[in-house]
Amino acid sequence: MKFLLQKDVLFDFIFELQKSKEWYDWWQPKAFPPTVEFVDSGCSKEICPVGSIEFCLDYYKQLGIELKPMNIPEDLWSRGIGYVSSVGSGKNTTIPDFIKALQDKKDLSDDRIHHLIYEFSPGWFIKSEEKFKSEGNGHYSSIGDFMKTKYYDPNEKYQIGKLEKGLLDEWRIFVFDGRILDIKRYASEDPRKFYLPDDKIIDLVLSKVKLPAYSFDLGVVNYDYAISSRPEKLKTVIVEVHDFFSTGLYGFSDLKSLPYMFYRSHLYKFL
Repeated sequence: MKFLLQKDVLFDFIFELQKSKEWYDWWQPKAFPPTVEFVDSGCSKEICPVGSIEFCLDYYKQLGIELKPMNIPEDLWSRGIGYVSSVGSGKNTTIPDFIKALQDKKDLSDDRIHHLIYEFSPGWFIKSEEKFKSEGNGHYSSIGDFMKTKYYDPNEKYQIGKLEKGLLDEWRIFVFDGRILDIKRYASEDPRKFYLPDDKIIDLVLSKVKLPAYSFDLGVVNYDYAISSRPEKLKTVIVEVHDFFSTGLYGFSDLKSLPYMFYRSHLYKFL
């Protein structure tokens, strides 16, 4: 497997891939060609790029492949962040179209709609459907707050979820060949406590996403400010599914599997 590493940058996945090559060179010292091989140049189906999102997107663009963020796939949207809201949520929609959809709801008063759009409500989770890791992605008190930022584009399409209460814990799960290799906690409201994700939601993602290698993020949401530890008041929501080239590892380390995860994810883009 040949890899082109971005030079003069340090990402955790580059560091781990370098360690993986050292491990394979030790484990299979007589392998020819070596299991993991780094090249200095080239752009082809046989060479997998590893680096920043911009580096990889440019590489695939040279090969005629245009990539967009996965966010939450369509058939998982009903379990995505914001799905429990009675107000609704939107996928692959512009902000003006989403506001119009809110205004067309017969069960919402004009005051309620104004409150949802322009006041603390208590919030919305907004992500670009067109840009990887957009700096504008995140939690906003209102849609109006997001519209005031430099990241807002009325013609851009977004994933919009109504975040009724706070995220207690966020987890990243790493998958290869349909098997979970690891789960990492990457954000928490209270690091002294653990709020584990619902295994039914984990099984749902595994049943729907058929990529050779990917990661996905789950959030455990509190729907009771007063007693956040009551199980019936905690819900697990899907925050995002990541193509493997665009995921941070957050301490994930599997020297044997990692190069195959990168390479098979790379080859899958040519199918």
